[in-house]
Amino acid sequence: MKYGGGNPSFDGVLWNSEFSFKGIVDVLSKLEVSYMIQTLNTKIFLNPIILVDETAKNITAQIESSNLNVSELQNLFGFEQPQAIYNWREGKSLPSLDNIIKLAYFLHTSVDELVVSCMRENQAKREVPQEFRLNA
Repeated sequence: MKYGGGNPSFDGVLWNSEFSFKGIVDVLSKLEVSYMIQTLNTKIFLNPIILVDETAKNITAQIESSNLNVSELQNLFGFEQPQAIYNWREGKSLPSLDNIIKLAYFLHTSVDELVVSCMRENQAKREVPQEFRLNA
């Protein structure tokens, strides 16, 4: 093994007879093309999603730590039956936007403390605005 060009001061790059300049260029070209595909793909973006099970756990924990029970919440929401609240706690459904805001208010917490979300990679059918692209 020797340094590129036979010059030990050639940026410290080791040259091996197994490699050729063309081989290195090919590898770099493939990496560059791969990077360009990622950065130029205008259909890949991050999409926020709500994690239902984790949100249900938060709702359950907040209800249990409050001074309200399910029947009191049912009354505050004006529900005929408590089933909606049980469904929220079990992750079978999520409260509507209006109801999640009310629930946070009744439990003296914030919507952020109730709802758990994350970002997930997605692919759109058409080009998305640059600010939402995965590799903008």
